[in-house]
Amino acid sequence: MSSYVRRSSRLQMVTVPPIAPGILKVIAEKTDFYQRVARVLWNQLNKETREHHITCVELFYRLHCLAPTANICEDIICHALLDPDKGTRLEALFRFSVIWHLTREIQGSRVTSHNRSFDRSLFVVLDSLACTDGAISAAAQGWLVRALSLGDVARILEPMLLLLLQPKTQRTSIQCLKQENSAEDLHRWFNRKKPTCKEACGESEPQEGAPEERLPRGQFTTVDREAIWAEVEKEPEKCPPRSDLSEEDLPYYVDLPDRMTSGGGDSSEHTESADTSSGHTDSENTSTFSSPSHDLQDLSHEENCCAPIPIGGRAYSKRAALLAAFQPESPRSNARLSLVRADSDKTQASESFSSDEEADVELQAITTSRLLKQQREKQETVEALFKHILLYLQPYDSQRVLYAFSVLEAVLKTNPKEFIEAVSRTGIDTSSTAHLNLISNLLARHQEALIGQSFYGKLQTQAPNVCPHSLLIELLTYLCLSFLRSYYPCYLKVCHRDILGNRDVQVKSVEVLIRITAQLVSMAKSAEGKNTEFIHSLLQRCKVQEFVLLSLSASMYTSQKRYGLATADRGGRLLAEDSLFEESLINLGQDQIWSEHPLQIELLKLLQALIVLEHHLGQGQEEAETQPALSREWQRALNFQQAIGAMQYVQPHPLTSQGLLVSAVVRGLQPAYGYGMHPAWVSLVTHSLPYFGKSLGWTVTPFVIQICKNLDDLVKQYESESVKFTI
Repeated sequence: MSSYVRRSSRLQMVTVPPIAPGILKVIAEKTDFYQRVARVLWNQLNKETREHHITCVELFYRLHCLAPTANICEDIICHALLDPDKGTRLEALFRFSVIWHLTREIQGSRVTSHNRSFDRSLFVVLDSLACTDGAISAAAQGWLVRALSLGDVARILEPMLLLLLQPKTQRTSIQCLKQENSAEDLHRWFNRKKPTCKEACGESEPQEGAPEERLPRGQFTTVDREAIWAEVEKEPEKCPPRSDLSEEDLPYYVDLPDRMTSGGGDSSEHTESADTSSGHTDSENTSTFSSPSHDLQDLSHEENCCAPIPIGGRAYSKRAALLAAFQPESPRSNARLSLVRADSDKTQASESFSSDEEADVELQAITTSRLLKQQREKQETVEALFKHILLYLQPYDSQRVLYAFSVLEAVLKTNPKEFIEAVSRTGIDTSSTAHLNLISNLLARHQEALIGQSFYGKLQTQAPNVCPHSLLIELLTYLCLSFLRSYYPCYLKVCHRDILGNRDVQVKSVEVLIRITAQLVSMAKSAEGKNTEFIHSLLQRCKVQEFVLLSLSASMYTSQKRYGLATADRGGRLLAEDSLFEESLINLGQDQIWSEHPLQIELLKLLQALIVLEHHLGQGQEEAETQPALSREWQRALNFQQAIGAMQYVQPHPLTSQGLLVSAVVRGLQPAYGYGMHPAWVSLVTHSLPYFGKSLGWTVTPFVIQICKNLDDLVKQYESESVKFTI
């Protein structure tokens, strides 16, 4: 045997584990071995046995990573943190802080064999910041302040960012969707983004009365990093061949174009009839939203839009005709259409009618041309209002997103100064913090989905500076604005609870932005040039003022449309047919006018904070200017005239000089936008009076006039009611 080994020079060795896999399975399923060991190690983390802390933490974390599930060790920590006894909870907070600080280096260089974290325990500790018991809240704040001072802000934010960047929250720009050239392109695009049946229906409709819903959110909010990696790296589903396309290929999506079947035969005639019948209403809408003076080509390049999907052959004639009914007409085609109709009417009139009748026909042609012009202006206005909108590609778990924002809000409420300073100096550096690799990967995938690429599969090369997330504060601001701008599309089948959940997420994202902005105001008041320049760059890169103003204007437009549907004499069906492409694509819900009020109220609070912030930033910039005072005043006057007359956001003018804001303030107290919004508008105007500057007369005068009109209407209403009672 030995001679054979010498001749072949090969030795086979078999490594036998100390414990057979079958025995390990029995230990995990039939015994409480892991729980007993974890409890022993947890009990050794008290204040009397400090000499054993390092060894116990290493063993405890190794057991946490090797246990069958991550809940075994976390259950022990969470139960202690939530114990009814106050002393036990305070002791648990101390032991958690020991584990947290002694695993700092291990967590910073996380490898595959040690990829678990204490997310549930972390969320419970962060929930303790808002505890009514002062001792527990103070202990949690003490841990938070120390962790932030030691550079742990990325570790603290990581599970929250993973909840906010979950794959189901992928979205695309509305400008990207409008680039699809045909119904078949649109169909293939839908199919490429379509989730599997399990993904689509697995978590969007949890059963009522599930055990999770009866527990505090922090007790079951876990982040499975391995599952996320496996999900995003899987290859996307292949689109079916063009010959296999059918009407039933999209069971998960609503057949959007079929809603316009009545206009599919002749879109031009449908447009003319709708415009003629809605002349009065369109003129009112156009008067309230003046036509923006901008180039329509800029809208198509506002976002990094995707190119149409190149395919061969023609689209189905039925779907192409139906999609054509949805595509908005260009100004040139509208003008050509009006000229052709006018010439045709003139020719027929000259042959069969008298000169007086010819004049009537010319008058009718002028009226038709005016109506087409109004529709064109309305189309341009709606495009400008909704150009910032992002559309979800599938339902997502809004409760998890709400919880992540709630935790962020709690941190900002208790320790705003320390938190904002930490996120302002910490970036996403995956070379030094390996546990941020997944976040960076998800960010890149979200950006690819935004420009029309697939979220899953091999990651494409990311364009530079697509998303302003070099610092954590920029990433948080970007995420808040992304959720604020995101809606469900009409073609996606979602329940009413999903719509309400997304609306709650929008409101909560604005509340977080308000707290961030309030702390930035405190930083700007310190009169440090470095802080001023940094805040100004943050606002400019994330386009905070622009997106907030557009979101407010779009929400007000939605309220106005709902008010028109509720009060129009001709009924809601014809008004719905007048909807343009953007309105028909975005699922704004079918609620009452007041459903937009919670979002508008928070947006007005955010605008108020931004106006104050811009005031302090402007003072710092004025002190840095060296040009003569006369030329500086002349330039300011020119800039003000440019911005105040525009119905789109004009960089880099302040909010008080923006025509969008002035227009919104002037219209805010009109009945079409709901009486419940009056206190919020009055609060915004009164608190912003010192900052309006040159726009004070433009804003306050019509605002006061509208208040007087509302009082007159109220007096008339009381008088009419008193007359009825006397009769």
